[in-house]
Amino acid sequence: MNPCFQNIINHLVGASDGTSPSGVSAAKLFHPGQSDERAIATNINAAFLILCCGPGHPMHEQARRYLEIMSQDRGHGATARFYFGGVDRVSRELSVAVRSAPALKRALYEAEAWCRQNHRLSRDGIDRLWNVFFPEGVGCINDPKKRIRDLRAARKIEITTPNPDPIKRPSRQVLFMSNLLITLPADPDQIDTRLCSAGICEQVRQAARTTQKYWYDHPIQIGTRPENNEAIYGLRGLNAAMRVEKERGGARADDKLICILSVSVTHEGLQEVATRYLREVYSEIEPLPHLKVFIISEADTRRMVEEVLIPGAEQMLGISGESPFEDIFGVDGEYGRHYSFLKAFSAIWQVLIDPGVKASFKIDMDQVFDQTALIKETGRSALEHFITPLWGAEGVDTSGRAVDLGLMAGALVNEKDIENGLFTPDVTVPDGMPGGESLIFYSRLPQAISTHAEMMTRYDTPRLDGVKSCIHRIHVTGGTCAALIRSLRAYRPFTPSFIGRAEDQAFLLSTLFSDPDPSLRYLHKPGLISRR
Repeated sequence: MNPCFQNIINHLVGASDGTSPSGVSAAKLFHPGQSDERAIATNINAAFLILCCGPGHPMHEQARRYLEIMSQDRGHGATARFYFGGVDRVSRELSVAVRSAPALKRALYEAEAWCRQNHRLSRDGIDRLWNVFFPEGVGCINDPKKRIRDLRAARKIEITTPNPDPIKRPSRQVLFMSNLLITLPADPDQIDTRLCSAGICEQVRQAARTTQKYWYDHPIQIGTRPENNEAIYGLRGLNAAMRVEKERGGARADDKLICILSVSVTHEGLQEVATRYLREVYSEIEPLPHLKVFIISEADTRRMVEEVLIPGAEQMLGISGESPFEDIFGVDGEYGRHYSFLKAFSAIWQVLIDPGVKASFKIDMDQVFDQTALIKETGRSALEHFITPLWGAEGVDTSGRAVDLGLMAGALVNEKDIENGLFTPDVTVPDGMPGGESLIFYSRLPQAISTHAEMMTRYDTPRLDGVKSCIHRIHVTGGTCAALIRSLRAYRPFTPSFIGRAEDQAFLLSTLFSDPDPSLRYLHKPGLISRR
């Protein structure tokens, strides 16, 4: 193990008297005689930290023996082996990195020197540590406003060619899309029969006996009360927004916003019942006269593969035999699978259903457009923000590279913050000195910096006027983002099905390392803000 690294870790967490600058003492957390579940998890973590402190730590040998013993444990062996092997992996990675990156070697020496001379944290000391562990954070604590300005300047795009054929009628030309994540109720045997039919309740009990295959953030439990059900909340909000669009004349009286809902389930036994459940839910609420809603399950995508994609591939491409479509085209599985499905489905819709559709817009069902606030603060309603020649424009970034702004991203505001204005960041720059694990990686800090720099940008200065100049986005959330179908075909910004991240910046995996000219990027659209 690199001795500089060991000395730094020892300085941060090695003190046995609780005086570590991080506020964490691995020695005080290490109690190998305790055997309850919580204690074992804490001990494995503490033993790893002690080993990273190096053989000079007084508990080094005891920590090594503990991880060796726990590596054979039936319940915790896999975790202990991961941590135990992690020490060697860290050592090997550091050896390679130091040889290939002189700047890292210098940063390690400087951070260790600071640790030897200082026992209290300072802003200068944090930057020394972050030069090693978290270079993205360097300078963010000392001068966050400068980092915001610098980042915004780096994202600037000079427009060379506005989109000659921009969206003109969003209510007819844009498909609205979302994904519903469905899981079992907390107690399937006690599901409220007032909220689900007897048939649904029985199918849920049967599904509860199947193995859970997938895990999602805040999925909707079958049997959730209507007032707490995101599947209802999001559509009600979209229906209300569409009513305002008609009142303002931006949509015709007979227009219905097309809303495509893919349905992903946590248990295979829920594949059939989830769609039935949602149909029951929507049949019991007041009508949504301004929407036309389609629900698509994994079973539906299989039919599309068998009845449309495979025959189409045989007829149009001459491809026959075993098909890869089922592996990549569907909605159950990791987030990347339904993310790519929704984008691909918009192109299929354009060919088979409505050639007038030109784009898709991904929404999250826990978010709505506050039309009153949008109109008051931006002068535009939600759909009016889609009408811009910047979306689909071509330009040049600060590196001189040609870009295609075929994707578009908006922003979010928390419901509790909206009284302060639409342009209130949902992640604020933290105050004070970080501690604990934040000394190694302070995730909230760069998230806040990029939120301010990208999502809160307005085109109201000569430098960024929203006509000849704008910014492109790297920081993109799972919802409030859009794609022109022609850009999907040209660049194919899909995400591998194994990606377990909801955020739409996952598209970078399929475009960042290729070399198309121009490069596909997200346009930042000020004012396209949804409330959650």
